[in-house]
Amino acid sequence: MDLALIGRLGMQQLSSHFFETIYIKSGVDLTRPTEVRASLTTRCNYKCLHCGCWRESHGPEMSIEQWKNGLASVKEFIGRYRIQFAGGEPFVKKGFLDLLEFCRAEAIDFGVITNGSAFTNDRIVARFVSALPMKVEISVDGPTPEIHDRLRGVPGSLEAIEAGIRNLRRARREAGASFPIRIKPTLNSVNFRAMPDLVNWAVDQGATSIDIEPNREWTDESKAELWLSPEETVELESIVTELLRMKADGLPIETSEHRLLSMPDHFRRRKVASEVGVCRIGLRVFSINPRGAVTSCFAHLPLGDLTRQSAREIWTEAAAREVRRRTVACDRGCPYGCLSSKPIVHTIKRGLMVFAGKANHDDGPTTTAKPAGLPA
Repeated sequence: MDLALIGRLGMQQLSSHFFETIYIKSGVDLTRPTEVRASLTTRCNYKCLHCGCWRESHGPEMSIEQWKNGLASVKEFIGRYRIQFAGGEPFVKKGFLDLLEFCRAEAIDFGVITNGSAFTNDRIVARFVSALPMKVEISVDGPTPEIHDRLRGVPGSLEAIEAGIRNLRRARREAGASFPIRIKPTLNSVNFRAMPDLVNWAVDQGATSIDIEPNREWTDESKAELWLSPEETVELESIVTELLRMKADGLPIETSEHRLLSMPDHFRRRKVASEVGVCRIGLRVFSINPRGAVTSCFAHLPLGDLTRQSAREIWTEAAAREVRRRTVACDRGCPYGCLSSKPIVHTIKRGLMVFAGKANHDDGPTTTAKPAGLPA
């Protein structure tokens, strides 16, 4: 991620904050989507305990051509933008690399959140890096196979991630690219004690930063096995103190102090106060699911359908206006980084952390094994 890109993203954030503030204070709606997200598929080659994607029966999904048309519609509405691709596992979607190359050709900045299994394949890594990602986020739930592989449901998955990160860093260096590699753990009862060690693991692997999310109650295991007990929640407070110390010492923990401190209350099922007052997610997020439905937040109704409407129509029609009104009034108190609004200061700090860590490159051994469950 180069300085020009960080500057452009910073200006977009400031502009977004300005128009959001006008809406909150006056009701005048000049908002536009500034965080575009795409869940390409519900399919996944992992069996994570905290996730229900791999358990679902998979219905029809948008084709890559439909995705291209949809992303072009967003660009026609708001100009150059950034999008975050996720799943399921996005790399199991046939034609995903073609879609990334389309984004590069159309000057759509993109990031990807992935389980990392695809990066053991040199051909995939080469095409991915040549498409010039803005960032890559890899889900890692523990610094040892005993923790990570158990939570992700695939033996050998942590070893594959380590090999994949080496491949990715090598290809990044050879291409002269500078995108950040972020580690994204989900904190739960199995791994919370290992979070400080996972921070050190991320540094040892050459990752740019780590951003910690708390477990959500989305599966039976999330509720029965992964939710922290009252006793564990008390213990979590000392883990949070250690993470705050590490963050203060300069280790690359992106998670804000506020969100770290809120995690014990999250596991006590208490409301978590926002860092920025009212929730702004409905004023900025345009999230597209595999069938083309668009939402701002899972707790509210869809805004529209990108297979039948343009992005402009979806954002400006009554359903979206009502969701904006409801999200600003919402008091759920979400602690999740992907849902909660972030203050401008935190966004600037994250950008500086990423830029400072972009030179963290080196060579490493590679493997060309084709990961199971990925398209050829």
